[in-house]
Amino acid sequence: MTTPRLGMDASARRLLERLHAHGATRLRTVALRPNRSTLWSLTRRGRMLNLHRAYAAAPESVVAAFALLARTGGRGGSEVQEAAQVVRSWPPVLEAVGRLRRKAVEARRRNPSRAAASCAGTPEQRALLREGYQHLNRCRFDGRLPGAMALRWSRRMRRSLGHLRRLPDTDEGRAVEEIALNLDLLLADNEALLRDTLLHEMAHVAAWIFDGDPGHGRAWRRWARRVGCSDRRCHEGTWRGRSPRSAQVLRVPPWTAVFPTG
Repeated sequence: MTTPRLGMDASARRLLERLHAHGATRLRTVALRPNRSTLWSLTRRGRMLNLHRAYAAAPESVVAAFALLARTGGRGGSEVQEAAQVVRSWPPVLEAVGRLRRKAVEARRRNPSRAAASCAGTPEQRALLREGYQHLNRCRFDGRLPGAMALRWSRRMRRSLGHLRRLPDTDEGRAVEEIALNLDLLLADNEALLRDTLLHEMAHVAAWIFDGDPGHGRAWRRWARRVGCSDRRCHEGTWRGRSPRSAQVLRVPPWTAVFPTG
């Protein structure tokens, strides 16, 4: 059995021992965090399991499901999909996430400037993203996506061009917290990639809200083909990036270069 890593609290150590008992002996670390969206993830080449802290009190059925996900890396057939459904539908974690979600919404209402402050873009760049989202929602999604979507530019992304932060399925329905795009997309020669990436993330919004597809499954691929963006999971090839990475980006691409009318 793998020795647990030092630094974990008592709850994480007990959970790791329970996972080992179910055969997930490759795990070395369990991290319990108060996430608002991501319920679980595997990092460090499958040796670290990151969990919402509510799972510290999970019953054996949920722990066994996590052990299967850890052993398979979350990849596989119907058995793995059933395990994923077990962990994400456990009522106590949905309640905990719902509380955090409501708290975040209230904080945003009290201080609306916080969302803008977390965006790395200028006011003009934020306007391009907001108006581009609204334009594509009307033209490609028949206006079916949420109109008040939180959108921001991120300077922290290095290997990805976009990110969707979805909220778990609850009795209140499915929702998305935000779409974030890599600031590199604002550089010259990245205009077509900017449009494709925004459509990619918007297809994720549609697949999650309307079909319950949380990843790059059949529903997402169907939406991607429907709205005209690449139906591949990740962008293939390279794009123009900032050099150095700390460089400021002030450019606002021409509207017609990003969202051509034809």
